[in-house]
Amino acid sequence: MGESDLGGLLDTPYKIEQGVILYCCSGTANISVDLNKWDIVQNTVISLIPETILTLNQGSDNFKVQYIAFSTTVFQEAVFRLDPSFFRFIKDRPCHTHPAGEKETVDAIIRLFWLVYHDRDNLYRDIIVKNQLQCFFLNMYDKTRHTFSSHQRNGYNRAEEIFHKFINCIHAHYIDQKDVSFYANELCISPRYLSTIARQVMGESAKTVIDQHIILEIKVMLRTTEMTVQEITNRLNFPSQSYLGRYFKKHTGESPIEYRIKRK
Repeated sequence: MGESDLGGLLDTPYKIEQGVILYCCSGTANISVDLNKWDIVQNTVISLIPETILTLNQGSDNFKVQYIAFSTTVFQEAVFRLDPSFFRFIKDRPCHTHPAGEKETVDAIIRLFWLVYHDRDNLYRDIIVKNQLQCFFLNMYDKTRHTFSSHQRNGYNRAEEIFHKFINCIHAHYIDQKDVSFYANELCISPRYLSTIARQVMGESAKTVIDQHIILEIKVMLRTTEMTVQEITNRLNFPSQSYLGRYFKKHTGESPIEYRIKRK
């Protein structure tokens, strides 16, 4: 636990390997969670599940969040009884701004996390943390249930459902597969129809969505690992380092080395 202005993430994507809760206690900001942008104001809670990529696009001078990070194991044990569809809802809508009337409850939950975190001699500390984490998500479920229930009743339309499967497919295969035709085949639709759906839901072609995910992953590796460009090339199965360099510069305007140096 701690407080941060997230300054280290300014224009720099970071893959969160564990679960994280961020609570905006002052200021405003704009962040990206994976490829989606969100405006953050005071009393906004940001729930990030493992493997999410977070970027700070801009923040006010007084922007500050309290953060709570927890392992994937703790996260899974704390939430396994909750409706799985709720976590799809949270993944699609990770940011929720509480109205002023709910601030006291949220402050109390965050405060309890702090008290348990510092009570290191407590024999039941781990159990209490898991229970507290479950309380947090139950409260989140309650405060979003009207939107969530409405979405459950109406369901995702066919385009949204296919697009959601497309994104999951990219996460599973982007290391080896970078062509629209592969993903269209996996979804049993034509490449043209997949691009039509991507434009309807995301406003971008299917190829652009694939490229955005790959570029984001390259940025994370350049920013948060010591891997060489050749090692990143091998990891992402590009045919050569020069090919990756041209691909990266086409989409960012910088070479991989220039990007890495500017953000050190």
